[in-house]
Amino acid sequence: MKLSRICVLLVFMVIVAACSTMQDPASIEDVSGSASMPSANKAVVALLDNAGQQYDAGQLEPAAATIERALRIEPKNPQLWHRLALVRLEQGQYNLAANLAAKSSSFAATDAVRYRVLIEKNREIINQAKHKRS
Repeated sequence: MKLSRICVLLVFMVIVAACSTMQDPASIEDVSGSASMPSANKAVVALLDNAGQQYDAGQLEPAAATIERALRIEPKNPQLWHRLALVRLEQGQYNLAANLAAKSSSFAATDAVRYRVLIEKNREIINQAKHKRS
């Protein structure tokens, strides 16, 4: 009996810990797992700065459009796809957010060690999208 209570307590603690690490959709930060910039391209960095300002001002559609411009420059950049997924999640476009996060993870898989944190955050977006659709 005592062992089952301990098991229940451990499961509860794991669930609480998992929930506390969920991605805050309001954050559009570098999540590559390294201290590097999301891009070496100055135009992409400038576009991301602009998108961040738009996002912070609640201008979600202009922020998405700005990230999409950056994606035209670097279409295989997994951080750009991740940031677009965050915006779409915030907009309530859950299917699209999950698909964009999955696309981000597919590009990140080419360097899974470097993008470990990004891949984890993409899983969180996909899980949040699934729960919000239900």
